[in-house]
Amino acid sequence: MGKVVSHVGKKILGQLGRYLFASTMGTIAHYLTLFGLVHFFALDLVVASTYGAVVGAVIIYKLSYSMVFKSDRSHREAFLRFSLVTCLSIFLNGTILKLLVFVLPWHYLALQVLTTLSVFVGNFILNRIWTFSETVPG
Repeated sequence: MGKVVSHVGKKILGQLGRYLFASTMGTIAHYLTLFGLVHFFALDLVVASTYGAVVGAVIIYKLSYSMVFKSDRSHREAFLRFSLVTCLSIFLNGTILKLLVFVLPWHYLALQVLTTLSVFVGNFILNRIWTFSETVPG
């Protein structure tokens, strides 16, 4: 029994590390897209950030599907689920940040880091157990 638990724990930790890498790559792409669109094309900040978020989400999806969870779901089903989790995470990001502003007298960037960590953990769990989970034969 201990070996099974140890194997499962190692698998989850491996996925978590790879998910952190995928999320970091997506975040870098988001910020580079944002920077480039604002500074080189004078695009509106919010519009540029939205484009960047989409670029980042696509990268995270691709890496999560193939490298992190090695999913056997169809791309159609997995991407739909991923999109729903992403929409939920955007909502939670705003909600958690808004609540933390009223509860903690910290700098907004510190609150954003705390919020990001919370949303990251939730995203990992949802994507692991629902978005990219193994399909049941039959």
